[in-house]
Order: sequence, then structure tokens, then C-alpha cells
Amino acid sequence: MKKFSLVMGIVCVVLLIGINIIYASNTAEDEKKTAAYLKEIGVFVGSNSGFELDRKPTRIEGIVLLIRLLGKEGEVLAEKNISSSFNDVPQWAIPYAEYAYSNGITKGIGKGKFGSAQVLSAAEYMTFVLRALGYDDSKGDFSWDNSVNKAVALGIIDKSNSSQVINSFDRGKVVLISHKALQTKKKGTNIRLIDELVTKGYIDVDKLGKAGFLEKSSGTELNILDFGAIPNDGGDDSDAIRTAMFVLEKSNYNTIFIPNGVFDIGSTIILKNGVIIRGGEETTLLVKANIKQLFDISKCSNVTMKDMKIDNNGYLKHYVIFGVSTEVKENITIHNITSVNGGYNFLYTKNIKYFKVTNNKVYNTFHRGMNMYNPYDILVEGNLVDTTQHQFGISIEGGNSSVFEQKKIVVKNNTIKNVEDGGLAIRALNSSLADISVMNNTILNVGKAGIKVTIEVNFDGTKISNIKVSDNVINGFANNYAEAGITVSDYNGKQNVYNAEIVNNLITGGGKSVYGIRVQNSKDIKVNQNTIKGTFLDSGLLFEGSAYVLAANNIIEDSAVTHYAPYQGGILVSMSNNITLDNNTVKNSGSKDNKVNGILIYRSSNNVVKNNTITDTRNEPFQLYPIFESDGGGPGKWSENNTFINNSYSSNYYDHAVVTDRSKIE
Repeated sequence: MKKFSLVMGIVCVVLLIGINIIYASNTAEDEKKTAAYLKEIGVFVGSNSGFELDRKPTRIEGIVLLIRLLGKEGEVLAEKNISSSFNDVPQWAIPYAEYAYSNGITKGIGKGKFGSAQVLSAAEYMTFVLRALGYDDSKGDFSWDNSVNKAVALGIIDKSNSSQVINSFDRGKVVLISHKALQTKKKGTNIRLIDELVTKGYIDVDKLGKAGFLEKSSGTELNILDFGAIPNDGGDDSDAIRTAMFVLEKSNYNTIFIPNGVFDIGSTIILKNGVIIRGGEETTLLVKANIKQLFDISKCSNVTMKDMKIDNNGYLKHYVIFGVSTEVKENITIHNITSVNGGYNFLYTKNIKYFKVTNNKVYNTFHRGMNMYNPYDILVEGNLVDTTQHQFGISIEGGNSSVFEQKKIVVKNNTIKNVEDGGLAIRALNSSLADISVMNNTILNVGKAGIKVTIEVNFDGTKISNIKVSDNVINGFANNYAEAGITVSDYNGKQNVYNAEIVNNLITGGGKSVYGIRVQNSKDIKVNQNTIKGTFLDSGLLFEGSAYVLAANNIIEDSAVTHYAPYQGGILVSMSNNITLDNNTVKNSGSKDNKVNGILIYRSSNNVVKNNTITDTRNEPFQLYPIFESDGGGPGKWSENNTFINNSYSSNYYDHAVVTDRSKIE
């Protein structure tokens, strides 16, 4: 008899029947049904006379069934030419009796006899079962004559019927006790006897679905209640999820369902390829131990996680979902998960392709909300990140360029708020990024930048191209010098950020010494139809070290600088060339104590300023400052070849433009 079919039957019985052993409601029909399931998969065979459930069991029958419960029958029957230590064991039963004897399960009854035909008492069988569950009577865990009471304490036998079990112990009771024992956790663990058998591979998994032994599972879904999970009981349910995943991996099921209720998790769950894990409308996973990460997706693809709440409970050390490994992770979806109360990051992963992170809610992380490295074709949509203590709410970074080309990044309809550092960062480290879309995001009350698309310092061999930042709302950002509501920059000064559009964004409430939109060391940029309103801004628009920029139809209002800033303006062009400022409106630049220009051209040449309207500034509406030779040693000269066409200005502190004869004003 194959061990797979034997143990498979045990598991099937556990998963289907759900009978609380030896309750008053148990009937002969319950015993018959349970025996039939055991017979189908070879655990309880019966005889030519049938199951004989009313007959008293013998000691050898009890030993055989126990060995099957242990998943050891295959090992037992593999032994050949075994001699018997007893003189009363039938030939067919010698392997079983010898295994039980050599492994300390039983010592026989003395005088060379095993007692094969002797009637098995309830106390004796419960002693066998308790030993299978890891309890040791030689160490005082229980005594054989008190084994039934121990079984009552463990929930294997109902207290109200313990006397019936003792006084009328028959094969029917053996069947029911065996079934209940499989559902009982082994001593000192959160692992049921059945879980141990399943994970050791003593299962013909295909029979689980075919024979209908998964009572609460249906279709392509495995319900973790069928694997020993119990909601709201305070017990660790991690192993139930792992066992369900083991079965799923070897069957035609594709989904693990975690129903409504609170399920405790005390160890990391490593997800497998092709699994869907989902919750119900009110499913909560409660972290109950100090673990580094909750879910590990480091070595899997084609995975979906969705529809659950995760309460990290202050225990989680690092990550809710972790996937940092050299393996490429493809086709992963993380949807509609709410994470509360801790963890460094909700999501930390790299080498990802076709990755979707949608409609999640992340509260109170220690480091970042979400962090994704080395992306290709990813969608981050509809998420909420609320209260992150360090760095960015959402961070996407280009890392190792040898993995694959890193592009097709869409970040839209997210809300990021109450972050100590910045809102959203897309950064190239040692790999280029391309085809980036940042749309319709709302960023509120962040400590530094609202949105950054940047090449970081010391990664000057990389590029970022084909960028669109549009229709975002940023309100309350940056109390740090030189930060901005939106920054597009190559921090290495190489203008390797190019071909970008910054369109139709609303930026308000910036902090002291910051900018509305900052374009730095970049080229081929369009900045159109943005509205920037807010006090304490150094400049509404800053173009620094950049070239070939069109800034049109923007509104900059109330950029009231509160410290001395001679080189600031509603719009500032600094050390740049071929910048076109067309049809922008600058209103109320500066403050009572600080004179700020409407548009300032600083050390820049070959720029065009046309059709702009400047009103209510605290200095000249337009002004140019000198540009110096690159080596710093030559004579100073004015900004050159800048053209001012058809601009209007009124109600300014000085209603005249300061230009030079090297530039043209029309």
C-alpha cells in the first residue's frame, strides 16, 4: 500500500468531515461516513465483514492505524525478512509490531507476547495517539491510565462523553478519534499532525479535489479553514497558509482564500509561483511575532495578493511584502491591501516586470511606503500612503542595468500625505529609465520634495527620458532649501534628463526657500499650464543649467519670499540657454521686506521672453544679471542675446525692465 494514498486519506478526512469527536450528536452514520473516507484512501481498510464499527478493536489493529496516522506505513512495509520479537503476532502484522516496538510506541504485554488479539482499550489507544502528537508519558506529559482525560484537555474527546468512550470503546470510536487527532496540533507547536504529514509529502494531493474532501474550498480556491486556521482564536495560522500553498502547488487549485476574521501570523510566508492569495470583506492578518517580513515574493512570478487588512501590530521589523533577490519577478499584482501599525516599508522589491500595485492603503511606516527597484512595465495606481517617518512615500529606482531595460513606469491617482521626507521619487542610480508617466496624484503635507524625477549624484552614465508629469496636486511641501513641488534634474550636471513634459499641475503651500517647479541640468523640456500658488517660495519656476525649454501658459502667484533673495523671481532662468517663456502670468512676487523680480534672467543667454504678464511684484518685472566666463578668471559680461517680446507689466514696485544693449526688448 503506497504511503501517499494512505496519508492522503487522513488529510481528506480532516478537511471534509468537521465532526467534533464523541459529541452526543455523533451517530453510527457519522462513524460509517468517516470510515468510508478512510477506506477510500487506504487508512481504515475493514475486512470481508465490512467496517465492523461495533466490534472491539484489537491491539494490533490500533498499532496499524497509528502507524498510518504517522505516515510511516510505506517505511514499515519497505522492510523485508523481518523476524518477530513476539510469538503471538500474525505474519502480515510483524512489520507493524516490530516498528512499534523498536520506536518505543509499545513494549508488548510481557513474556514474549505483543497481545495482538487482546482487546484495545480507550486508554491504550489514546496513549498511542498522544505519543504520535509528541507527548511523552515517560516524561510526565500524561499517564496511560489518564490518557483519556488528557485527550479531553486537548479537545480530541468531549468531556461530557468521555465515560462513553471508555465504557463502549469500539472501532467506530477509533475512526473518529483518529480523525480528530489529525486536526490536533503537535505538542509545543502550531503544526497539526495533518500539516506535518502534508508538508512531508505523504499526500496524493490530486485526490483532495477529486474526492470532494475540501468542505469549505470550492472551484479553484482553497480555504485556509480547511487546513486548520481558526479566526479570532489567538493561535498562529501561518502553517495553515503554508500547507494550503503546498497543496495548491501540487494541484489544479490556483487561489488561497483567507475568509473574514482575524488570523494571527507568527512567521514569514514565502509565496510560490502562480498563487493568488485573497481575503474577504473583513479579513485581517495580525502579526504576532518579531519577524523581518510578512510575505516573501523574492523567487516567484505570476502572483496576486489582494483584499485584506494587515495589522503589523508593532512587531514587523522590516517589510510587509519583500522581494529583493536577483531573480526577475514577473506578473505580480498587489491590490486592495490595507497595512497599518509599522514595518519599514509596505513594499520593498527589485527586478520586477509587469508589476501592478493598485488601490492599497498604507499607514504608519518607519521608512518608506513603497520602494521598487529595477522596474519594467509597472503600474502604481490608486494607492494611499499616509504617514511615513523617513524618505519617500513612493520610491521607484533604476538599479542594475544588466538585468533588463528599465522603462514603462506609470504612477497615477495615488495619494501621499504626512511624510517626513518627500512624496514621490523616480530616480536613476546606475541604470537609465524611460517612458515615465506621473499623473493625477495628490501629495499633501510632505517635508521635502513633492515629486522628483532625478539622476542621483555619482551616477552620471545614466539617463532619464520620455517623461510626463501631469495633472498632479501638491499642497504643503518642503521646508528645506532648494527643494521643489516638482523637480526634474540631473544632479551630475550632464543634461541627461531630457524629453519631459510638466503639464497642468497645481502646486500650493510650499515652504521657505523652495521652488514650485525646478528643472535642473535638463534639456528638451515643456512646462505648460501649471498653476503655482504659495507663500515662502523662492521662485515659482526655476530653470537652472538647462537648455531648450518651453514654459508656456503657467500661472505663478503669491511667491512671497521671506528672506533676502536677490537672484530670485516669479520665474528664474539661471545659467541656462534657449529657454522660451511664453504667455505666463506672474503676480504678487516678493514681500514687503524682500524685492523679488517677476522674471529674472541670471547668467543666461539666447533666451526668449514673450507675451508674459507681470503684476504686483516687489521689484522690476524683468531683470538680467551678469554671466561670467566659465573659468571664472575672465572679465564679466552681461547676459547676451535674450529677447523680450510683447510682455506687459503693471502695478510693480518698479515699473520698468532692466535689460542691456546686448539683449533686445520689443
